[in-house]
Amino acid sequence: MNMIKIAENKGLRQTYEDMKGELMANKCYTLLSISGHPDTLADFCFATISPVSHDPATFESFCFSFAALVPLQSGETPYDAWGCRNDVIDHITLHEMGWHPGCSTVTFLVETNNAPPIYWFYKVVAMYPSLEFDFSASMFMLDSYYYAHGSEGKITAEKMEQPS
Repeated sequence: MNMIKIAENKGLRQTYEDMKGELMANKCYTLLSISGHPDTLADFCFATISPVSHDPATFESFCFSFAALVPLQSGETPYDAWGCRNDVIDHITLHEMGWHPGCSTVTFLVETNNAPPIYWFYKVVAMYPSLEFDFSASMFMLDSYYYAHGSEGKITAEKMEQPS
């Protein structure tokens, strides 16, 4: 496997930009791990959930959503805002994120249709500089793997493995 830093490889970045998710893998699995002070982590977790329906009858009806924290702007596509074609496929509750009062780390799996939510990740790392983020994505049909780490509001490591 070749290890490639997307931000430093203009060709790979341009290829990713040109595809705009159209030619990416059918499904992408992203493992997110976020850690930090329990109060800040709670703020982050609650900011990333939104009601599944307009009638939030129970606590469990609120689920993780890219749009809750990074809403689409007028004329913006999900790819432009988040790096993938749609919002999260599954309904991920706070409990499934691993959040509970006083916790300092949550780790959960996010499934998207065609590409990892890289742009969403960039934006969220900048929004929460006191949290530490790990992001690992598998794009099976492309036989590719993406990893990024963010802390202090910046992406501190970013790699993509592709077949040699």
